[in-house]
Amino acid sequence: MTYSDIRPSLGGLTQVRFASVDVATAGDNTIVAGVAGRRIQLVHYLLNPQGAVNLFWRDGAGGAALSGTIVFGAAGFLDTGNAEGLLATSDGNALVLNLSGAVQVSGHISYMLL
Repeated sequence: MTYSDIRPSLGGLTQVRFASVDVATAGDNTIVAGVAGRRIQLVHYLLNPQGAVNLFWRDGAGGAALSGTIVFGAAGFLDTGNAEGLLATSDGNALVLNLSGAVQVSGHISYMLL
């Protein structure tokens, strides 16, 4: 059993879950697979690209953008969160991170299934 299996949130109605980010392919990269009838609500992320890259969150592969483009001119990091959620996918869609180029991006996210 992991911490995310037992940590209740929002009065026990949902749980905060965690996933690692380890991608280096230009285009769409699935971070959390879609779950039928559920939305993925991103509540925190830390991203650490190893070089210049533009990236954005997407509602499923090839889907609508969920964020604006985040521009990294060189290696760096971004750490942001909001307990009420930063963005959410549509029901059943994956949470996807789109990269403008083949640059290693590492980090982690916290999310809830709603």
